[in-house]
Amino acid sequence: MERLGLIERSIDGKAQRVRITRVGLNSLNEMYKTLKPAFEEAKQELSIKATVFSGLSEGSYYMSMEGYRKQFKSKLGFDAFPGTLNLRVTKDSMVQRRGLESYPFVNIDGFADKERTFGGAKCYPVIVGSKVHGAIVMPIRAHYGEDVIEIIAPENLRRRLKLQDGDLVEVQVSPGH
Repeated sequence: MERLGLIERSIDGKAQRVRITRVGLNSLNEMYKTLKPAFEEAKQELSIKATVFSGLSEGSYYMSMEGYRKQFKSKLGFDAFPGTLNLRVTKDSMVQRRGLESYPFVNIDGFADKERTFGGAKCYPVIVGSKVHGAIVMPIRAHYGEDVIEIIAPENLRRRLKLQDGDLVEVQVSPGH
């Protein structure tokens, strides 16, 4: 690199200093421009397949809380139906489910009432069954494992999509919510 004029070295006793030259900086900038697209590849729509199951029936309690409802309305653009659609991700979709963590999300802040505190959540805008807009809600304090996702929407998803336990559902996550 020194012979190419990319760096300059100087020795002062036992200490050695290395400094990048203007030529070296220009070369780095060109390399950065070349490699940047490979490292910042645009995220594609993510498709997760999962089966419907009956949950613990806690979704309706949390979805009816004003601290969450206000944020869903203002940050997601809809008043959530008081309940969640519980989905167990198929083994074939676990890679996509794990990839969800790197997608843009909407932050829902935790809050407190007179009796207790309620944790925050990450929400990922989605389309369920190619028909209904909603969001995956990932509570910071989760009861389920990583193979479970909970969906909120402005309407009852089971009723709208005629879903029963065991039915397979496809959820599309778009990177540009």
